[in-house]
Amino acid sequence: MKQYYVYTHEPERLNEIGEVYYPKIKMSFVILTTDKELYEIRSIKGVYDTRECEVGRLCY
Repeated sequence: MKQYYVYTHEPERLNEIGEVYYPKIKMSFVILTTDKELYEIRSIKGVYDTRECEVGRLCY
């Protein structure tokens, strides 16, 4: 499983492909834990940027 910072206006769409974490402070991104690859997440409608979390660290 990998973790990604996903910048999107429609984070509810991401529930279909993995576990979504919403930061307590309203941010322009959510953290997604999934087995999908970066290019697969970027192709989802409503996603405008995706970045991989640093290896070996939890994002939250």
